Amino acid sequence: SNSTISDSIQGIINFGTAEITDFNCVNIQNNCVNNAGSMNADSLFSNHTGQLLKHNSSGTFTNLRSNHTGVVAEISANSTGLIQDVYANNSGLVIRAYGNQQDMTYTGINANMATKLFDFSNSDSLSINNIQGTSLNSVLLANSVNSLEISNMEISESNSVGLAMEISTPDSVKISDTTINGYGQTFLFSGGGTFILNDTTFLSNGKVGQLSSSILTIEEGEWEGYSHGLHTQYSSVTVKNMNITVGEDHGTALQVLGGSLFVSEELNLTHEAQWSDSTSIGLQLIWSQIIADSVNINGFSTGLSCETTSTTAIDHLSLTDNTGMGYFQACSESQID
Repeated sequence: SNSTISDSIQGIINFGTAEITDFNCVNIQNNCVNNAGSMNADSLFSNHTGQLLKHNSSGTFTNLRSNHTGVVAEISANSTGLIQDVYANNSGLVIRAYGNQQDMTYTGINANMATKLFDFSNSDSLSINNIQGTSLNSVLLANSVNSLEISNMEISESNSVGLAMEISTPDSVKISDTTINGYGQTFLFSGGGTFILNDTTFLSNGKVGQLSSSILTIEEGEWEGYSHGLHTQYSSVTVKNMNITVGEDHGTALQVLGGSLFVSEELNLTHEAQWSDSTSIGLQLIWSQIIADSVNINGFSTGLSCETTSTTAIDHLSLTDNTGMGYFQACSESQID
């Protein structure tokens, strides 16, 4: 306990059983702690170090703190244990996890000024909660991921013009109770799997999201994009109580291309009406179908555009303050009450 290793190639490599408390690494080229055995560690700190923790066996790690560290924690397939209370500052990648993660628990991740918060590509059965991040270049990369769950995440103060979350899955991803503020685009989802977004607040400096060849369910969403809201291609989207606002770049709030849209209860699409605006569209359907309870569209140049063999069945449609055309009708079938 209360030890420091500095100016070395490696810190601690554990193949047996170890307990560590108040351990510091300064100017370590590779790993501060490399655990290939069984370890309980509390209060690890790294400064100007390649990697704070490499974990590929069994262990409990709490109160991990890093400054100017390349990778804070890397967790290999089939590892077991707990990662709790991470505080990363001015670091590269905060957590990299891959392979089977069903026996790992992740909670309490805090990061300020990092290149990327999470890389969960090629991971399976990973669940993580209680996440806070500020001034992050990107939030999540998760290609070829299976069964990922993220909850209670709040990301703010990002001036990045890039993509916050890029996820592809043939399986399932669930993100709940999450706020992301900033970025040129909040998310890009693909891979043919199922995505679930519950209680999300997304505020984007450009487009909120894009969905390709997948299934998306949104419940209780509050989204705002300076340019665009959600664009989907060859996908199925189900929404319940959803609000999408488009800003002064006069784009499209919700575009559905070659897919389907199902609305339960309400979908509200909003734009501040401007007579100089000739490009904004509330809801655009192209080779698609919509079945909806209630759709309210306010303040766009064109409220609803139904194009090219699309079909609509909307129980209640409200089009107000749209400065150009309320409803552009070129559907093959339209039923509106």
